[in-house]
Amino acid sequence: LVLYVADHSIITGPSYGNARRVLLGGSAMMAWVNIVSYTVHAPRFSFLLHTLQRGSRSSGTFLISCLPLFFGFSCFGTIVFGNYDFEFSTMDMACSTLFSVTNGDSIHDMFAALSDSPSGSTTLPQLYLYLFITVFIYAVLNVFMVIMEQAFAQVLSAEMAKHLNQPIEGDLLGDLDDVLRSG
Repeated sequence: LVLYVADHSIITGPSYGNARRVLLGGSAMMAWVNIVSYTVHAPRFSFLLHTLQRGSRSSGTFLISCLPLFFGFSCFGTIVFGNYDFEFSTMDMACSTLFSVTNGDSIHDMFAALSDSPSGSTTLPQLYLYLFITVFIYAVLNVFMVIMEQAFAQVLSAEMAKHLNQPIEGDLLGDLDDVLRSG
């Protein structure tokens, strides 16, 4: 069906091949994502889906509340460092760079790249990166992980209560193996 639509669309020329690949790739991805919906009926395999459902509202709200701060750091990086550092040359590049730094990629490289400023001052770039890392890695990322861990614990508790038919007390993760074996 996807290939038929791509073959009979009004898109022609070089973008035709790209559109066809995007449609085909998107269809393949959605076919695999659709398989996840079948795990709902098998408790052993549905922890990820249930955890994402349980934590999506809280984590989404939290991430949206962090966006202004993230874009503030991105704008500052683009305006101050964009003229001499490729990683901050555009707003898109600054966002990609800061997202990579948030995930722990190339932190040392960023310190080295920003310390090569034409002004010769390394204080501002270091202060900028230290502040960004402190806020986003130590605070934002950890709060996000706690939200998702809490969602997982709630899903696990509900699943254990359903299987054991009694209230849950004690170590939730320690009893996970028992629940999975009985399910």
